[in-house]
Amino acid sequence: MRDYYNYLLTFSQSLQNFDSGKESQVSSERKKISENLEREDYINKDSSSKQSVLYFHGEGAQVEKEIPSLIEYLHSIILELINFKIDSSCEILVVGMGNQFMTADSLGIEVAKRLIPTRHIKQKKEISSPSLSVLIPNVLGVTGIETADAVNSICNLIKPHLVIALDSLCATSLDRFAKTIQLTNMGITPGAGVENARKKLNKENLGCEVVAVGVPLLIQNIITSNKKAQKTSNLYFTSADIDEKVRVFSKIISGAINKFVL
Repeated sequence: MRDYYNYLLTFSQSLQNFDSGKESQVSSERKKISENLEREDYINKDSSSKQSVLYFHGEGAQVEKEIPSLIEYLHSIILELINFKIDSSCEILVVGMGNQFMTADSLGIEVAKRLIPTRHIKQKKEISSPSLSVLIPNVLGVTGIETADAVNSICNLIKPHLVIALDSLCATSLDRFAKTIQLTNMGITPGAGVENARKKLNKENLGCEVVAVGVPLLIQNIITSNKKAQKTSNLYFTSADIDEKVRVFSKIISGAINKFVL
């Protein structure tokens, strides 16, 4: 169990109720969904806190072939993580976090670019889908504004029922690098994965349900040599084909979110 939280560096800062030393409070289950897909769920028995991890075992063309089914399945997990039914009266805010000038950290932004906002349409005419808004707050070093402050300001304005926060994650396990999609209803702490934790995006701070969705696209403190992992100091790595990985995952995640309005 503790190895699991060491791997999820970005989420771990916001999982205080999970990683409390009382491991008996957390139940876990891992099951095979298809030939190339597995799912692992972690549920806190004393609260409504949940976390799901999807593992991909395929590469390249295999993943591309399964994108439609992955979109459907990811959408269903998001619905499981929230405590209410999404209908046409719901207001959804999607926050695409990250740094557009760093490919490995641009997942949230690339997903946001693929979304179909409907809030401006619903203000003019009645449609049967929920209201979907998209925010790309960028990073503190670019804007000078804390991500959580920007999101909180928008939440005070539009009063969403659900915030979906998207971000690249950082891992210390090659088993999870660019091979998992991680979801939780406990929110997310921007910058936690690179030891620069900022204000949290969670229900307590934003006043609504929050689902965080991320993919580990950075590896921390690992160098591989002859299949052995060696720890380094304050170094972060990604892959040479990170552009393609961001494209594929942004297509899957955006497809799952767009199903709310399509």
